[in-house]
Amino acid sequence: MDALLTQRTLAQQIADQGGSYLMLVKANQVRLRDDLAQFFTLPAIPADGEQGDQVTTHRKGHGRLDSRSLTCTTGECAYLTWPAATLLLQRTCTRHTFCSGKTTQTVSYGITNLPLAEASAALLEQLWRGHWTIERGSHYVRDVTLGEDRHHMHTGHAPQVLAALRNGVRALWRRAGWTNSADAVRATTVSVGTALAFIGWSDDRLDVALPSRRLVPSSAQMCYNASTRRHKATGEGYGKQRKQREASGEPPQEPHKRHHAAQLSCGAP
Repeated sequence: MDALLTQRTLAQQIADQGGSYLMLVKANQVRLRDDLAQFFTLPAIPADGEQGDQVTTHRKGHGRLDSRSLTCTTGECAYLTWPAATLLLQRTCTRHTFCSGKTTQTVSYGITNLPLAEASAALLEQLWRGHWTIERGSHYVRDVTLGEDRHHMHTGHAPQVLAALRNGVRALWRRAGWTNSADAVRATTVSVGTALAFIGWSDDRLDVALPSRRLVPSSAQMCYNASTRRHKATGEGYGKQRKQREASGEPPQEPHKRHHAAQLSCGAP
């Protein structure tokens, strides 16, 4: 869980109810963080009978190489007097960016009540990485993609109601198979009718609420849109069409009649 929730009372409550925790230790627990940093700096004492495990993973992509090394040990848990603590964790992340040649390294710490026999370093690394999956897949989507951080509504129950609506929409996107939230926003908010249809409104209700709705473009509209895209892509425009009509002796068309003529050429009534 996030470092904001790294509290003794919460750790004790989880342990009393038979649960397990993996807490990140940051600046909100300065003394605990400093004790962990000093512990991993000093060499191990064989007489203490410490047990531990270590795993290193590498991942290459997006123009960089990430190396992550996690070390867990049973030492000094009694000294820290943290509720039900069984393992101390140190995670070192090294990132090398190829284009700039820059290498950065960050060291973070954690604490858990999972026993070493059940939680290997590889499992703890997977759980640690899973925390950031929640951050990117949930918090970032709500804060940035759905604009929750930019929203000014803060009175009454409105923030809670809007947060519940955002969570509901995200659940519908996942159920519909969307994996990219930005693409889902663009696809489901193209029109009011499309958005209402996505959340389950029937065609009858949509006809009553939106008499002039256009959930699916007509064949004439699709033909006209395709013609417009072709003109933009090839550089052809109405100037060339006007010259062709003048050469054939046809009278010039007024600008507001061009769209209607394109519809008629596609077979629209």
